[in-house]
Amino acid sequence: VEERPVLAGSDIVRDEVIVLNREKEPANPMRLRRIEVWLEEKQKTIVFITTTEGVKRIV
Repeated sequence: VEERPVLAGSDIVRDEVIVLNREKEPANPMRLRRIEVWLEEKQKTIVFITTTEGVKRIV
């Protein structure tokens, strides 16, 4: 739905707002944050899904 800017050089690869449609409440979808973080020491990306909409920027 929405891609948020991330700081250059940050371990955050992507910060997005996504929508999850609810089967029991189709008129009321759930807005979530999807954040991808690169872990240099493990050489892999992890993804967080959160309901924390109020956080402006994750460092």
